[in-house]
Amino acid sequence: MKVLACTMEPFYLDKDNAYSHKSSLAFIQGMFGKDNVSVVAQQTYNIIGASSASAICAVDKIEVLPSYSSTKEFIFKCVRSPLFYKNWKKSSNLILDKHIGKPVWVRNPTIGSVLFSLLALERGFKVYNHMCANILDGWKNDKYNFFEKAFGFFISLMLKKMLVKISENSNTINLCTGNVLYDFCKAHNSNTYQFVDSTIKPRSTSFIPINDMDTQLNLLFIGRVQQDKGIHNLCYVINKLKKDGKNIQLDIIGSGSALISLREKYIKSDCINFLGQIKNNKLESYIHNCHAIVVPSENDYEGFPRVIMESWAIGRPVIVADAGGVKAFVEHEINGLLFPSGNNRALESEVNKLFDFQFYNELCKSTRKMRSISSQEYWVFETQKSLGINQL
Repeated sequence: MKVLACTMEPFYLDKDNAYSHKSSLAFIQGMFGKDNVSVVAQQTYNIIGASSASAICAVDKIEVLPSYSSTKEFIFKCVRSPLFYKNWKKSSNLILDKHIGKPVWVRNPTIGSVLFSLLALERGFKVYNHMCANILDGWKNDKYNFFEKAFGFFISLMLKKMLVKISENSNTINLCTGNVLYDFCKAHNSNTYQFVDSTIKPRSTSFIPINDMDTQLNLLFIGRVQQDKGIHNLCYVINKLKKDGKNIQLDIIGSGSALISLREKYIKSDCINFLGQIKNNKLESYIHNCHAIVVPSENDYEGFPRVIMESWAIGRPVIVADAGGVKAFVEHEINGLLFPSGNNRALESEVNKLFDFQFYNELCKSTRKMRSISSQEYWVFETQKSLGINQL
């Protein structure tokens, strides 16, 4: 089956191929077949060489729309120049004209994807509505000032109305990441399914038991090093536990706006290691060498962080903030530990539980059961059933 995938992600052009550092396209190609997927991109860049690409497709399968960097910029461009949206809509319709008869996979809810979905539905296309983030609550983030929050709240109301139109349409099948988005779409359309675009291949699991209270507890953070990911609170808690005499270490993988300031703040700490960006093929070894992954996000925008599945695929439990849609799969004290987002005392309490080696070892046994639902193979099979298409 041929499909048009609107991922709205940047691509990098190198001779005959286009590369993406995001994994969305890789999952879609894995389900429909690489040669059957054409892609709607937000922007393209010319480069030479493309190391650590997550997905590759032929240049002639890329369709490009007028670029914008964010919802805010899209709206400002429309206000400053009505021709921007006119050209954007014209370009979208020209792309749809080239792909009549194909289902359209849209990764929502960025504003470009939402508008593209509505145009496709108006023209009778079948739409696979991949809801990957909760933009309805994104405005609450503390990184925004009062005026940005007010602007974001207004935009979220506008987008909510459009998302209801998309999700309730009889030509739409909703694929929702996390319980919050699932509940939102299910209320409007019974053709709604849980979905994670995992690209995890089958991996070997390992078990690092904690045998006594003197074992060093090794924790791992993987993600953007910025305020709304809860990284400041995580560093504070780990440093406090070390000062309180706990044998603990935290490795932080990733880059972001808070990386430099946190490095400077904890430069003398002997329990926090900032490793920067690591190539995808190196991540597995770091997960194998930790006892648990921590996902302390303070952002209600989250759908279901894929790093949780990464952890489960290798048999590691997770400590997760109750933000976004994590309760779709994370069960407290069964396959992970949940704590209220932004609550340092609660986070400290959950980390302390792992120093009970009997509790930790039992948690790992339960966590290994999640390996079967963490792979790309599992989600390809489940999604094909949801879409009513034959296995490829």
